[in-house]
Amino acid sequence: MAPVVTGIAASKQAPAPAEHEWSVDELKSGKAMLVYYFVAETKATEDNFKFARKTEFSAFSNNAVERINKNWVAKKIEIDFDADRKLAKNQARVEFWSFTGTKMDTIAQKNQQILNPSDFETRLKEMERKNRVICDAAIKRINDEIAREKKETASLDAK
Repeated sequence: MAPVVTGIAASKQAPAPAEHEWSVDELKSGKAMLVYYFVAETKATEDNFKFARKTEFSAFSNNAVERINKNWVAKKIEIDFDADRKLAKNQARVEFWSFTGTKMDTIAQKNQQILNPSDFETRLKEMERKNRVICDAAIKRINDEIAREKKETASLDAK
C-alpha cells in the first residue's frame, strides 16, 4: 500500500493570497502549502489521470510523504469529472504556495519529469528554502517598519 499524504480537504478553488499581517513568530514558523489537484475518475489513457497516478505512486513515495506531513500544509483537491480539461485550471497539477500566499511554483503535465521521486524531493527542499526566503523578507519588512516608526517617534519627541 502506498503512503498517504495527510492534509486538509480543500474547496475546489485555489488558495487565495491572504491579505493578512503576520507576526514575526508566525512568519518564523509558517509552513508552505502544497496543493495537489487530481482527477479521480476518467479514462486511464487520459493525460490528467496519468499525471495523477504518477504523482501518487512516484512523487509521493520514499521520504516525500513524511517530509510533506512534517514541513507542509497539504491540500488535496479533486477536479470535477465533467470539467473542461482543456483549461489549465481543470488539469491535474501540484502547486506550491508560500506561507504568505505567494505562488512559488507549479508542476504540471509539461514538466512532470519532476515527479520522479528524487527530483520531487529536491523540489520540495527548494520550495521550503524559497518559502523561508519569502518569510524572512516579510520579517525584515516588519522589523524595518518598527525601526522607522521608532525613529519617527524619537524625532517627534525630540522636538
